[in-house]
Amino acid sequence: MAERDGEIIKMITRSGLPRKKVGDLCKKGEILVSGILELKDDSQEVVKYEAVHADADIYIKRQKAYYHEIPMIYETYEWTGKKKKGIYLKAGRFYLEIADRTKNGWYQIAEEQKMYLTKSFQLPCSIGYITQNQYRKIKKSIQGKK
Repeated sequence: MAERDGEIIKMITRSGLPRKKVGDLCKKGEILVSGILELKDDSQEVVKYEAVHADADIYIKRQKAYYHEIPMIYETYEWTGKKKKGIYLKAGRFYLEIADRTKNGWYQIAEEQKMYLTKSFQLPCSIGYITQNQYRKIKKSIQGKK
């Protein structure tokens, strides 16, 4: 039975008698594969009817209305130009930071460098440089083309 109106684009019938074929239009509620089989003799006369479980995979192409509203205002970020710098030391699982702890409105970049005793002997500690740039959220409007 058709669940929606549309055009049949693919049909695989496993059991039953197809009432529609590929390319046909169908309406919602219409029977597409019948579970009643006609058993015929040699002269093509119906001898009896046999009921089977109709089973098929049917693909229907249909149109669907869709509505979505896009807001004309969006949120973006603007740099204020204010910067802060800091430094940190890391040794194993220990961490020491010498910088201002900032909350929201700051973008933080950390650059870490490993420490070496010689060119090939790396120490288990590193030094890092922190740069913080302040930003603020602003709302902008999308300008439509005329």
